[in-house]
Amino acid sequence: MTDDQVPVAPGAEAILSRAEELEGDGDAASVALNCLLLAFLERHGPMAKDLGLDADALLPELRERVRAGDLGERLRRDELLTAAAGLAAARGGSKIVERDVGRLLLGRAVPAGAPEAGAAGPAAAAVAGPAAQPGHVRRPTPLLDQLGRDLTRAAAEGRLAPLVGRERELQLTVETLCRVTKRNPVLLGPAGVGKTAIVEGFARLIVAGQVPELLRGVRLVEVKVGALVSGMGVVGQLEERMTRLLAEASGDDVILFIDEIHSILGSGGGGSGMDVAGLLKPALARGDLALIGATTDMEYKRILDRDPALERRFQPVPVSEMTRAEALEVLRVQRDRFRQIRGVTVGDDVLEWLVRFAERFLRNRHFPDKAIDLLEQCIAHAMVEGRGDLDLATCRVVAQQLVGMPLEVDERLERLRESLADAGILSAEDSGAFLDKLAFTMGGHDFAPERPNAVLLLLGDAATHADVLAGLVSEALFGSARRVVTLDMAGLEDHDETAHTRFLGMPYGYVGADLSQGMVQQLGSAPWSTVVFRNVDQCGRLFVDLVADALVSGHFTDAHGAKQYLSDAVVVLAAESLRADTGHQLGFVHAAGDEAEAGRMAAELLGPRALAQCQVVSRPQPADQAVRGWLGHVALPDLAERYARDGLTVMWDDSLVECFAAEAAGLERREEWEALLERRLAPVLVRLFKERASAAAVVLLCEDGEVRAAEASPPPPASGPQPIPAPPPQTREEP
Repeated sequence: MTDDQVPVAPGAEAILSRAEELEGDGDAASVALNCLLLAFLERHGPMAKDLGLDADALLPELRERVRAGDLGERLRRDELLTAAAGLAAARGGSKIVERDVGRLLLGRAVPAGAPEAGAAGPAAAAVAGPAAQPGHVRRPTPLLDQLGRDLTRAAAEGRLAPLVGRERELQLTVETLCRVTKRNPVLLGPAGVGKTAIVEGFARLIVAGQVPELLRGVRLVEVKVGALVSGMGVVGQLEERMTRLLAEASGDDVILFIDEIHSILGSGGGGSGMDVAGLLKPALARGDLALIGATTDMEYKRILDRDPALERRFQPVPVSEMTRAEALEVLRVQRDRFRQIRGVTVGDDVLEWLVRFAERFLRNRHFPDKAIDLLEQCIAHAMVEGRGDLDLATCRVVAQQLVGMPLEVDERLERLRESLADAGILSAEDSGAFLDKLAFTMGGHDFAPERPNAVLLLLGDAATHADVLAGLVSEALFGSARRVVTLDMAGLEDHDETAHTRFLGMPYGYVGADLSQGMVQQLGSAPWSTVVFRNVDQCGRLFVDLVADALVSGHFTDAHGAKQYLSDAVVVLAAESLRADTGHQLGFVHAAGDEAEAGRMAAELLGPRALAQCQVVSRPQPADQAVRGWLGHVALPDLAERYARDGLTVMWDDSLVECFAAEAAGLERREEWEALLERRLAPVLVRLFKERASAAAVVLLCEDGEVRAAEASPPPPASGPQPIPAPPPQTREEP
């Protein structure tokens, strides 16, 4: 019987008796670890496998050691039974049974002198983790086992990837854990730089015994904050759970790891109860708990810095982004690992291309994570295709699709050339220069890939066509006219604090900062798009300078410190009030009505460095030509697409286009064209839907200045007046 009167079942007693028999003459008050482990594996091999112990691999090794007199450390019988009684109580049992003894052995060390993981096979290393330091006392940790993930066990079983580089960061982490006070390292770095990989590398060092004596034999357990607070809806439940967890984790044999460590503040703190941070602070202050955290610099400053009592318990360990060369070494290791797991071979040329591609086109992510993601996606594609190798051509297609990059650039540029010619928004000279710029930059030949693919600065009347032009560019290049991000700069004044918030977002530290969405933050969700800055001439000097700086650097820096890139976008700047032929003045510049004056106005607006990135367009096309382009390529096709969803095919002929162009000749703004089109077509279309019987297709005509709808049978007749059909309805997909 144990001290707390928990009886021992016959099966468990038989294991102890067999261990004493294997030991021979010994101290009756203690039992040898190797003999106890061998007895359990001999009698309960299937149960051992169920608990994660490979009896077949371990039995020969243990028999040889016991035969050679290597009995392992001695365990006091009363302490052993007390610990087993705790396991029995945790599962609600009234007796100590064989499984309790087996679970207890899971937390014990491999016998002294055991080889490192891998020398006796993975199973040997998986028995009980790393070799125990004599001063470490293994205690049952049922709650920690339930809520946590034992990284040292995962390392012993070969389930953790090798750590490449990061020797400095790993050394600082180990040194911090060996301190007497403030022995809680927190890894700080952007998402994707490999903070968790450093912790997993530390677990591999523990298993290999390549750590200081103080840390040998410890268990490194990862705990998720979500798991800690899950189901804790009643006040007091979280405190009770944390008290139990800290009792199990406080000691020299356990180190906790909490990723996203900033989330402990406020987690589980509803009602009158304390949050996880408040419950951790006493243990951290006393030094009872060893804890490794990981978070980003931004979250650390935004959240943990607000609680000085908590922040001073941690020792920051900075983790910077890997270089391209370091990321390539990581990919080589991952490539070999994936080949064993997935059976796909990847050449060095593919790895080098992936690193270059990730560096250029995944600017808002970090090495090595972004390169590993690309590699895994390409390998998955090869597996789906049933291929055992990954060539460079396939890799290019998969990577470009993954980031949303336009494929078949030459075909898309030719499509844009035709659209611009039909629409008549730009002159032939301006259109040619614009397309040449896109061919150069989108073909990967540009000198500054961090900058936008092209920048159009539309002045005066040309600026009224900015939205139409942006839709045509996005439709041709990016596959959808909806890939347009419009930022209206009008009313953003330098002295207005709310204007800064509207443009860049709200800085951390203010109420609602987490939910604040600035105008520039829209860029992060649509990297391959057309970005229109409307009324760039109608805002304060500070905001113009922000736009100008972004054209040169290729990005904005928002109020949260994050970069919002323009690198893969086509930018359209619209400055409608800058008209060289109206005497408009910008600063001290006076209009002279010629292109040189327009250039001087643009230089005064943006400055010489930003203007060097722009193609200035100040010559508007004739109004009737612009109207025809907008009507035939934007307004009527969109109308036909919407009506097709209601089962009606709408077409039109040249008479409608010519009639409308004549009426809109005196109008300059797209909004005025839309209002006119609605007034002319709305009565006809409403009547059409009310009165139509069996007609499935109609053609819109204009006769003697009157718009009417005539029934048509698609396809249109081959002879006689030929209507111009609307494009067939199609689902526009994001690239």
